[in-house]
Amino acid sequence: MWHGIEVLDTSFVEFATSPAPACTDGIYGGHIWLNRGNNVFPDAPEDLFFFSGFQGQYVCGIPSKQLIVVRLGVQGDDPFVMNEVLKFICESVPTI
Repeated sequence: MWHGIEVLDTSFVEFATSPAPACTDGIYGGHIWLNRGNNVFPDAPEDLFFFSGFQGQYVCGIPSKQLIVVRLGVQGDDPFVMNEVLKFICESVPTI
């Protein structure tokens, strides 16, 4: 929802954020990575889902925080640690 307008159909969101039947470890949904099972981001909530792009670019959704986190940029020689960023953000934003 954005200003009272449904941006994505609820049934699509449920499909996309549910583990795919063919993915036995539960970390992949409908074209979206899930933070379940082996927890790609161990310091972030399990309800986190994300898109992972080239050079460490991410779009992460965290329903329990009603939050979207976007990381753009080039990773370069120093590895960008998204888990640390998500941990900091999640500690700073109350759970809803």
